[in-house]
Parts: sequence; C-alpha cells; structure tokens
Amino acid sequence: MLLINILEAPTLPYDFGETRDGYSVRNLLRQFLDQNGPQIIPPLLKGLNTALTTISNSPVSIPITMMGAEDAGDRREGYNKLFDAYAKLHTHLAILQTLYSMTVDMRGRPASAFSAPFGGTDGLEALKLLGNVVRYIPPPNFNL
Repeated sequence: MLLINILEAPTLPYDFGETRDGYSVRNLLRQFLDQNGPQIIPPLLKGLNTALTTISNSPVSIPITMMGAEDAGDRREGYNKLFDAYAKLHTHLAILQTLYSMTVDMRGRPASAFSAPFGGTDGLEALKLLGNVVRYIPPPNFNL
C-alpha cells in the first residue's frame, strides 16, 4: 500500500509512469499482484477514478492554442489541477497496463482473475469516465 500511496504524492513528476523509478514501481506492483491482487487493484481503481473525475469536472480545458503564462490569468490554478490530474491518470494507466499485460502469473496460471475488480462499481465507473475523457465531453459550463 505504501507504493500505491506514492502515486498520490504532490511532487511526483508528471511523467513518473515512464521514468526509471516509475518502471521500478510498476514491476514491483506486478510482483505483488501475484499474491495480493485483491488488495492492489481496488486502490489503483480508486486513484484512477479520482483523476478521471477531476478531469471530467474541471472548469478549464487544455487550450487549443499555445498561450503564455500571462494569458492564463485567473485560470492558472485550474490548469495546474487539470495538469496534475492528467499526470496521475497517465501514471495509473501505465501501472494498470503493466499489470494487465501479464498473461500468466508467477505460477503459470492465467492472470485473468485480476480483471474481476473491473466488474465492480469502481471499475465500471472508471471505464465510463475514461470513455468520457477520451471522447472529451466538455462540462456544461465550458467556454472557449
């Protein structure tokens, strides 16, 4: 659980999922999944849901054109929160990709049992929110 809690650190690099340290965490969680799948997947889904909810409910969106820091104005805090949510989303998806790319566990059994949490409430909500973010359905109060 300490490794999973690291993913919520406020100073985590935006590209943590693709750094050398990120790959180490991904591989460690893959090792732990073999014996502790039911304890690992639900907190990862919760973190994924939190990031996706933050993105879906953000009053700002990534600008279509480049803008300078002076153009951000009063939206700067919103952009920072949105960017942080996208970074956390990337990290959680990278970890889940590593865990689910494993077709057999350490003892040679199929790893499909680890997909069961996606059938629960958190998993279905994560898939729905992920679909909304990928398709980008802007919030009702969104202005360009």
